[in-house]
This record gives sequence, C-alpha cells and structure tokens, in this order.
Amino acid sequence: MSTRTRTRVAVVGAGLWSVALLLGAVTLPVYSGSSATTTSDGTTTETTSSATLVQENGSGVLIVLALPLLASLAVAALLLVRGRVGARSRPGRWLLAGAWVAVAACGALAVLGLLSIGVFVLPVAVALAVAVATVDPRPGPA
Repeated sequence: MSTRTRTRVAVVGAGLWSVALLLGAVTLPVYSGSSATTTSDGTTTETTSSATLVQENGSGVLIVLALPLLASLAVAALLLVRGRVGARSRPGRWLLAGAWVAVAACGALAVLGLLSIGVFVLPVAVALAVAVATVDPRPGPA
C-alpha cells in the first residue's frame, strides 16, 4: 500500500468512525435499568427501560461527539491544501503543523473522556495520527 493510499484510508476511516459515533449516540441504547414493585397482595411487577446517550444526557452530548468529526474534516482539509501548495513550502509546513494540532485535540478529548466516551474517540485520534504521520513528504498535488 502506498503512502498516499495509507493516508487517505486513515483519514476516511477516522471520518467514518466519527459519523458512526454520532449515529450511535442517537440510536444505540447504552443505558438500561429495571425496577420492581410489589403490591400489598404480593404481586411483583418488574419494568425495564433503556435509553440512548442523547436521551440520557441531552442533545449537548452531540456537540462533544461532533468534535472528532470536526478534527477529521480539519485534518483532511489541511492535508489536501498542503498537497496543493507543496509539502516543503512554508505554508505546507504550517498546514502540517495545523493537522498535528487537530490530532492532538482529538487525542486530548479521548484521554479526558477515557472513562466514558474516550475509548470510542481513541480510534479516531489514532487514525488521524497515522494519516498525518504517513503523509507524503514530497511536494506536489495529492
């Protein structure tokens, strides 16, 4: 697999995983509960419930889960523009540095949320790091 292909696969994989995170937060039940009540005549009724991440925590969680997608889009755009302006030019080096900043921000989100959603954000951070680390160092169009 060529370096260019590896970079593209990593960026696309990070983007798809990020979209899956958002869809999963809305559709997959991750919280469940059950309760039992006993009436005075001895009849026990058990009820179970489940909720998605958004139902349990509100729509504000979508803002947090959109950050990996934004990082993926930023890395893709920065690497694309870098390929157009030339890798060894001054703007090309700044664009690569900007891509690393987006990777670091996504990694920080994964570490800060490690006990909750961070474990699901971590693959995005790793894929973006692979994409930026394997970007073709030669100047020219991507």
